[in-house]
Amino acid sequence: MVREQHAARLLLFGPDGRILLMRLVEQSSGVGQQLWVTPGGRLEAGESVLDAAGRELFEETGMTDASVGPVVWYGEQFLRRDGRLRFLKERFVLARSGTAAFTDVGWTPEERREIAEMRWWPLDELSTTSHVVKPSKLPVLLRELVSTSGEPSRNQPGVRTIDLQ
Repeated sequence: MVREQHAARLLLFGPDGRILLMRLVEQSSGVGQQLWVTPGGRLEAGESVLDAAGRELFEETGMTDASVGPVVWYGEQFLRRDGRLRFLKERFVLARSGTAAFTDVGWTPEERREIAEMRWWPLDELSTTSHVVKPSKLPVLLRELVSTSGEPSRNQPGVRTIDLQ
């Protein structure tokens, strides 16, 4: 049976325009694949996407000062994790922090096993990296999201559907 899971992902920009990503070590495949993803996680019962994004922001970074919203992207994919097939529905939420400082004090034991590191990425570097980044089109999508000034635009025309592969 396929379980549906809803998640909020953060497109968290720091004060200098870099984006925060986490390097995960995926153990479920048995090969320890490493990939860079945006912070975020599943919605809890009765939680809105923006509430989940704010909670995940605090749990994964310790940040309390970031502005969170709006939702700018939506994607779906089937994902096998821990031997179970899931239908994942992810919403990507724009967020902006006035500080680059983050902490791992709120990480769960599972997050401590899976998150190898977190770092701020300049968009130019993200576009040229040989590392696996998910979604694979993240660098292109982020470039489209930021204005000519290099700042992410909060004036999006609506939620865009994206490919999560």
